[in-house]
Amino acid sequence: MPRPGSVPLDTPLHKDQQGEIAPTWKGWLTAVSSLFSATSSVVSPVVLASPFVYQNKGTSLQQAIISGAVTAIAFSRDGVTYYTASSPVILSGGDYVKITYAGPVPVLVVSPL
Repeated sequence: MPRPGSVPLDTPLHKDQQGEIAPTWKGWLTAVSSLFSATSSVVSPVVLASPFVYQNKGTSLQQAIISGAVTAIAFSRDGVTYYTASSPVILSGGDYVKITYAGPVPVLVVSPL
């Protein structure tokens, strides 16, 4: 499936005179629409021992909001290489957020976009 960022501008939108959308565009439009979820609800996963890692296991975009005393927030696409981030963190399908803390357990709220 084409990634949402790769708009097929070199392909006509319509397949023929009938008005049917070309398969390349259909794939791109499907990919873009899958980023947004109308059925998911806001959840608050239980934050376990530090460092705690949360993964967006769906295909829709999510917003991870972290509150409380944290020492670090990091973002990863592969679960191996992490980059410093700050709350809120936008997660695509398969992305990770790692929360490191020393004191009281922070609160994680995950909301669909």
